[in-house]
Amino acid sequence: NWSGNATGGQNVGRAFDGTGPRKDHYSHTSGSLTVNFSPALSGRIIVYGGAGGAGARTFTLSDGSSLSSGVVYDTAPYYSTLDFGVKSNITSLTCSNGYTLYAISLDGKLLVDSGSSANVPSIAPSGCSVGTKQGFSIIKYTGTDNASDIIPHGLTQEPDFAIFKNISQSGDDWIVYHSSQGATKRGKLNLPNSFDAQTSQFNDAGPTSSLFFIGTYDNINKLNNNYISYIWHDVPGLQKFGSYEGNANPDGPFIELGFRAAVIIAKNADNADDWVIVDTTRSSYNPQDETLFPNSTTGEDTGTFYIDILSNGFKPRHSSGKWNSSGHTFIYAAWAAAPSFNLFGAQSNAR
Repeated sequence: NWSGNATGGQNVGRAFDGTGPRKDHYSHTSGSLTVNFSPALSGRIIVYGGAGGAGARTFTLSDGSSLSSGVVYDTAPYYSTLDFGVKSNITSLTCSNGYTLYAISLDGKLLVDSGSSANVPSIAPSGCSVGTKQGFSIIKYTGTDNASDIIPHGLTQEPDFAIFKNISQSGDDWIVYHSSQGATKRGKLNLPNSFDAQTSQFNDAGPTSSLFFIGTYDNINKLNNNYISYIWHDVPGLQKFGSYEGNANPDGPFIELGFRAAVIIAKNADNADDWVIVDTTRSSYNPQDETLFPNSTTGEDTGTFYIDILSNGFKPRHSSGKWNSSGHTFIYAAWAAAPSFNLFGAQSNAR
């Protein structure tokens, strides 16, 4: 009983009830919390935690390794995924004053109190293609219209980007999950709408290293309708999904990727601006200006929306609301032109 071995804190059982990290479901107090592990933990340890107010809180394992989070409980994404990596014989976790603790996982499996039932899939995929090294899976499933369903995604990390589409009926939106916006918001790839709050889309529950949570909307879970989902997570040197703040300056912010991108998709998450796609095949030199809009029937635009694609990232070169309006958050998805390492062990060639 993990919560029974804790000292300090309040509502510690919420972090070990098997429901996974999700909004408004955490242990918190103004003081500290220490969770003692018996038996000791050996394997990859991930702590889902954050802060009960302004300022970073620290999470420290018994070997002295420590990670911090200033993500506040009432602001998306509500908690941080603190990946301590592979550890041996860890006997405790100490959370500093004012912490929030949502869950702990070991080798991709949640630590669950005895007597609690961990989340298990409620929908079995009807088809799938999974590349764990590539951080990408395609999952086909049939909807149930249940208020809270769980789908296995086949990957080994929490997804950062996902697209869902009803393929049984026309007229439903292409639903987008992006980790920088959290599970309380959704985007629509076929519309310019901002990311908006919708509880029944992902049930306000962020995906885990093995599962995705969905609600009842027709565009994601209508009874007996078939759906296709495309799901990714960050893979260093291959693909990255994140966000940045615009500055409305032709010398826009630099967004580090760690690679030269072949394709970048971006969206103003705060405003009704088009989704944009640029790539290095149609536009092979900087500034890139050949832009596609996946939510529109408008053809390719040239000479308007400039962006530099650099050896290790990208940089907007104009002040448009589609790429760089001041005070707005922009989400992006980027894939490398030449992965910086071979996914199967060999070093890739330099360009």
